[in-house]
Amino acid sequence: MDGNAIDDRSHKNDLPGFTVRMWPFLILIWGFTAGPAYAGKWFATPRVTVRETFSDNINLSPSGSRQSAFVTDISPGFNLRRFGGRTQVNLDYQMQNVINAGGTGGTRINHQLQAHAASVIEPNRLSISANSSISQQNVVNTGIISTGNLNNLANRANVYTFSVNPIWTPHFDGYANGFAILGYDFVGTSSTQVSDSNTFRGSLGLTSGYRFNRIRWRLGYNDSYSQRGAGGNLRLRDYSGEIRYNFNRKYSTFVQAGYFDNSLPNVVTSNNQNGSYYTFGASWTPSWRFGLQAAYGQNLYFIDSRWRPTSRTNIRLGFRHSNVGTNIGSVWNADITHQSARAFWNASYSENTTTVQNILLGQSILNPLITPGQFPFNPGNQPGTIPVVIQPFPSNLGLPTFTNNIVIQRLGQVSVSGGTAKSSLGLTLFNSRREDQSTLAEDNSIGASAFWTWRFQPRTNSRLLVSWNRNTTNIPSILVPNSQANFYLLSLGLTRNISDYFDIAKGIFGAIDYRYARQDSSNSQFSYTENSVAATLTINF
Repeated sequence: MDGNAIDDRSHKNDLPGFTVRMWPFLILIWGFTAGPAYAGKWFATPRVTVRETFSDNINLSPSGSRQSAFVTDISPGFNLRRFGGRTQVNLDYQMQNVINAGGTGGTRINHQLQAHAASVIEPNRLSISANSSISQQNVVNTGIISTGNLNNLANRANVYTFSVNPIWTPHFDGYANGFAILGYDFVGTSSTQVSDSNTFRGSLGLTSGYRFNRIRWRLGYNDSYSQRGAGGNLRLRDYSGEIRYNFNRKYSTFVQAGYFDNSLPNVVTSNNQNGSYYTFGASWTPSWRFGLQAAYGQNLYFIDSRWRPTSRTNIRLGFRHSNVGTNIGSVWNADITHQSARAFWNASYSENTTTVQNILLGQSILNPLITPGQFPFNPGNQPGTIPVVIQPFPSNLGLPTFTNNIVIQRLGQVSVSGGTAKSSLGLTLFNSRREDQSTLAEDNSIGASAFWTWRFQPRTNSRLLVSWNRNTTNIPSILVPNSQANFYLLSLGLTRNISDYFDIAKGIFGAIDYRYARQDSSNSQFSYTENSVAATLTINF
């Protein structure tokens, strides 16, 4: 494990290189929010959270070496939002000051951020967006796993991400429509197990305009080049084109062709194959509710379907078999959504070739359902609902073990969230299988979590959270044993608005929480149980 992943950087500025990359994000916010053409409303909510936690196993040690401790957590932060006009901004930052970190008596400072900004510079022509995040995550997912920064310092690392995406969509007098996307991504960590990554992306496309009726066409080019400090540089590049003839609104036939030119370092499997393909196909769209298309040709055949049985339900299913590109062979994909009066359902499955850096870039590190100073899911939009005061930047327990190797990720997940005027509920199930293309090791994660919040009094909420995760590493070697860790979490809490008024942006909130955490590992040194009690006070100014 990366034994000093956080500690070595805790008493100094841990953002030197990342701060430089934050300047484009700050310029984006400032530059495109000035002037009447971009008029909109700003909402700023400064806050400070003070939390005192007692843990009977602060170091998450196995039986026989447990140590109890009190830990103080003082976290000033703010939420900044802007909606309306041509620019949208949503930024949440927190500086977490942990006193008696890990029961050592020391102090540690953690920066935590999730930010998004998007601006339309010229409608239907030019826009730009940017995202950034700072979080702390587990490095080895079968090591000692924790959900926060109060303990288990050895297996945690800072993670920094930044991306910017300008998009240009020109139009050529009805003959063609184009798009050009130039992107830059940065991912860095304080861990030595995964290197920093700088990715430069470009996508160009041209499609037929409205002057073309029977015959439609498109051309596309994608190029992504990742410079990495270790593990080798990665390049994914492809060319594609299509010509389609529409007999009428229901029937059409098409020809697709393309070429893959990828460079994957240190790959020992044959799951990537460069080369060309072409395929002939047809589509049938009897109504807006249903569509089906299929194709067969050299190195590629596929079938895609979409079905909307109701106006609130959307089902997309696809199958592809290819002999060129990444993920050759048979690949399935699915996306199913349903919106009822009180709940939103989603199920999805995908397969892709990626890196740990890209997985870190794509994760959302801000708790979207329960955030200090904000409201949980409330379809009725009832006044008087109060926030649940818990940690807004939780760890993602489904992340892979940090590595610089190329991986194939197969991810399936099901989620439902909803509620009533007084209750919010949510359930998530996921299964992520990741195959290392250099060592052939399998790094699998499966988990389930559920929460329930209930406003049983006008100024008081209760909260129940249960979670289970199983992380497994299977290495095809008789010399290296496989490892597995089962993590269980139970959390109960009460939150009360102790101010004398209700306001979605302002107020004083107190909370008491009990948490039971347990890990059963194939390595006895990583097995532990922990009971903790926390008292929290949050003031939103």
